[in-house]
Amino acid sequence: MTTSIVGSSIGTGIFGLSNDLAKAASPGPALIAWLIVGTGTFCLVASLNNLGQKQSESGIFGYAGKCFGPMGEFMSGWTYWISGWMGNVAYAMILAQSVFLCLN
Repeated sequence: MTTSIVGSSIGTGIFGLSNDLAKAASPGPALIAWLIVGTGTFCLVASLNNLGQKQSESGIFGYAGKCFGPMGEFMSGWTYWISGWMGNVAYAMILAQSVFLCLN
């Protein structure tokens, strides 16, 4: 499950957004945007790594549960699950768009 979410996110981001960004902006602002997004992603990974080192038995849902209680854990789980499905739908859309463009 995790690998399919990561794969679809990376695939959609690399193949879909780069094309749209190239149409809308010149190379300079596009590289700055990628740098900002990369920095934000690194900060997110670093914070999750820090949480993992401090509370290794919890996991991503347990962090929300310890901070916000059972409702926070429940909402975190459902939000993660829905975002996984939405990522797969986005990946299917970009795949269908690519196939459609190749056929025309």
